[in-house]
This record gives sequence, structure tokens and C-alpha cells, in this order.
Amino acid sequence: MVVQSGTAPAGVSKLIVKGAATAKGIKDTLTLVLQDFDVSSSPDTAFITQGQSAGFNIAVTSLFGFAERCTLMVSGLPDHSNGVFDKNTLIPTDNSFFNIYTEPVTDSGWYDITITAQRMMAKSTALEHSHTIVLRVNESSDVETGLDNPNAPQTFTLFQNQPNPFNPTTQISYYLPKACHAKLTVYNVLGQSVRVLYDGYQEAGMQIVTWDGRNADGVELSSGIYFYRLQAGDFNQTKKMSLMK
Repeated sequence: MVVQSGTAPAGVSKLIVKGAATAKGIKDTLTLVLQDFDVSSSPDTAFITQGQSAGFNIAVTSLFGFAERCTLMVSGLPDHSNGVFDKNTLIPTDNSFFNIYTEPVTDSGWYDITITAQRMMAKSTALEHSHTIVLRVNESSDVETGLDNPNAPQTFTLFQNQPNPFNPTTQISYYLPKACHAKLTVYNVLGQSVRVLYDGYQEAGMQIVTWDGRNADGVELSSGIYFYRLQAGDFNQTKKMSLMK
């Protein structure tokens, strides 16, 4: 059976299916739900420290141009946390910033957090679509600045990205023994700059930057070898990483 929904109104429809009767009878009514919107987030994965917060931009996109508001709901938040939308409803194509808060006692680990956009229809029937974001809560000791740690590097250090190979995101860590201007850039195999991940003044200590595999225009890059270079003070070092899809 082929259903063409490009011009069909969204909602809950009942289909009458006619066929030959059998000894057990026939079930001649089916329910068809036509979705006409989608919900997405940026980023899809975030890494935060216990006691800190992570922000996501949530967008609802209309497929057929409706202008009704959708109610946003969230589930799967870490214990001892409070996630609040700046707007609890939004019209499709609008954006809402969603902040996830953690406390020092929040359990570390991975969390699957589900954002659900619900559109109310006639007769209290709801259409909804969900999107899952991934949150990694690190222990405070995992991302301390390291300035008081005797095992911390004593010089500028650029670490290998983790994970590597990666898809779709990876973390790049580096250590600054003193405050300075730092620039972290991603290059392709032709030596062309595809994304500047950070360019500015930074305090001394361990720094972590996440790359989502996109270029400066937000376009997803293809699988392959890429390089990342850290320029900090007189320090300049480049390492290789692999994007695999």
C-alpha cells in the first residue's frame, strides 16, 4: 500500500480497508498518523563537569508550513539537576535554548536525554516527535585545571583527540602552563583551514574543545584524515585525527 502524504493534512486519520472476509472476520479500520514536523538539537552530544551546565539549541521544523505552537518536554535528566526551557513552547522554525544543570553530587556517566515536541490536535489528539541528545558528565577530577597537580605537564602540551577515529564528535585537549592567546585550527589533507575551533585568550590549565566534524559553514565533512594545530605563545604543534562515517 502506498500513501501519498505530501498534500494530506497532518493528524490522526482512520483508513477503511476492504477485503475478503475470513473465518475469523476482518479488521477493517486502521489508524494512520501523519507527522508534519521534526525536532532537532545542536549539539547532539555534550561533555560537562559535575557542578556545571551544558546548553542546547532546540529547533522544531515544519514540513508543511503549519504555525501552531508545540509544547517541549524533556526526560532522562541526571539526578539532582534541573533543565528549563527559556520558552516552554515554540512555533516551528523558531529556536529555544535549553540548559542542563548538574551539581557536584550528580553521578558521572552517560545520559540519554529525550526532547519531545508535542503538537496538540483537534479532539485532544496529540502529534509528537522526539529527539535524543547525549550528555557525558565527568567527575571534577577528570577536567581540573591541573595547576596544583604535581603530575600535570610543566610545558605546553597538545594531546591526541579522543575518541580517534571518531564519528560524529571528538574532544581535543591541551595544557597551557600560563595564560596566553591560543588558537586551535582544523585542516584538511591539502593544508586548507576548514574550522577554527578556538581563537582567543585563555587562562592557564587544561583546556578541552569539542569538534563536531563540520566546517566553518556548518557543513558536515566527509570521512578522511584531518589535522589540528595548536598555536599558543611560541608553542606550535600539529596532530592527526580520523573522521569515519
